[in-house]
Amino acid sequence: MDAASALEARIDTLSVLESELESLGSSAKVYKQKTSTPIYFRSTKAAVKSETNSELARLKSGRKIDGLLTLQRESSSMSPEAVLSSVKVPLMVLLAVLNLQYVIIQSSVRYLLYGSRAASWNYSTNIARDLIYYIANQNGKASGGLLYKASSIYWQKFSSWPRIFGINTGYPSITTTIDIPSYPISGAVLQASWHWAEKLSNMSAEAVSSNKTLYAECIAAKNSQVDNIFDTGTACGPTNNHEMAILYFHGGGYVSCTLDTYRKLRTRLAAVSGLPVYAVEYGLAPQFKYPSQLYDAYCAFRYMLTNLGFSSRNIIIAGDSAGGNLALGLWQLIRNETPPRALLLLSPRVDISYTRESWHTNADVDYLQPEAALDPNSSIYKLLVSSNTTSVVVDDIQREIQSLVLDPYLAPVHANLSNLPPTLIQVGKSETMFSDIHEFSKRAISSVQQNKGEGPVVFQVFSGAFHVFQISPFTIPELDDAWDKIGAFIQSLQTR
Repeated sequence: MDAASALEARIDTLSVLESELESLGSSAKVYKQKTSTPIYFRSTKAAVKSETNSELARLKSGRKIDGLLTLQRESSSMSPEAVLSSVKVPLMVLLAVLNLQYVIIQSSVRYLLYGSRAASWNYSTNIARDLIYYIANQNGKASGGLLYKASSIYWQKFSSWPRIFGINTGYPSITTTIDIPSYPISGAVLQASWHWAEKLSNMSAEAVSSNKTLYAECIAAKNSQVDNIFDTGTACGPTNNHEMAILYFHGGGYVSCTLDTYRKLRTRLAAVSGLPVYAVEYGLAPQFKYPSQLYDAYCAFRYMLTNLGFSSRNIIIAGDSAGGNLALGLWQLIRNETPPRALLLLSPRVDISYTRESWHTNADVDYLQPEAALDPNSSIYKLLVSSNTTSVVVDDIQREIQSLVLDPYLAPVHANLSNLPPTLIQVGKSETMFSDIHEFSKRAISSVQQNKGEGPVVFQVFSGAFHVFQISPFTIPELDDAWDKIGAFIQSLQTR
């Protein structure tokens, strides 16, 4: 098949997908007429049809799709290989567009036929849950990173649809990009790293010798403490020794998501806190094995101390899901040498056993599903096991993973929680992780009450909310309340 024929075949495939969307849309319209439930479906369907037709038209005419250069089919100056290479990424982006819009329609039909997944959920909550579930699960599919990356790119488009989905995008901010250098790890820090000491020491030595750098960003909201220097280009960084900042680690099971995925969350965090929010693009598994992520987090923290001049007592370490796990790991690493001001944990992963009650009772509601740690497709396996593993060492791997179930870094529910700083923990009652986080919170509160930490530990449960609901692209009932409480917690730190 020549390049032109291959391209025509792909366009035909897209046309079939468009027909399927139209068919689903017609069915959903019938169901819509049978119910008085107020939903956004008609607007959504119109947007689906309009954008699908637009993208198909642009593909066929050889124009740009989302700024990515596509092929002029009539061009005779390109080889067949170059033709296919030129259309691959734009086609994947277009397929991701259609897939995401298919999820919206499918979720709408399900909502109309069977009602809400949880009694307290509205239409927007169900759509948000299904979209996040779709994107989160793309990473594990054989179709590989392209579809996942394309979906992630398109995810940002939702912020431009406020009239349809009720998205609040009003957070004026400035973003500063940073290259974070590598730092040697001190003996005191290595001593606190338990059995990860040797690996961290080797990683540190190799990174320093090779001058490894990490990409990072700082987001400062215009209504923050840096208003007076907002236009100078130096909004990220302290202007005196008393100013505070947040170091945020994104979630994604250590295997997915990027700073782009969490840009809106970080911007809102900067807005409600009035503080600059720093975030680092730490290495993801399976390419980077643990404790590579812990070392990257340490370098980001050291950069804020050494290069920016922040005091450790003015840095709030924050994160969600696996990023919350990383925040707790960094705190354990530095608490005796340079303790932070506070911890902000959104649905943190605190255990890897998947055995507590909510993993079973909430599995039909939450988008986060239990894993078998020994499954090669699980995030834990990808995080810990070399991709070059042979069957000869499978038994050794099983023993090693089972021994790490009690590791205080991978499973902070088993950590020594003495000297815990002021900590805010937020969790949704519909989360599969709820029981794990509840148990961790009880142990943290008990540790503070026994005068083993300064505290307080504030544990906030949001009825009906799913995993890391703070990142929802739509306005759901618990969202504004959660962000108000995050802002109040951080403001309280500044008055102490």
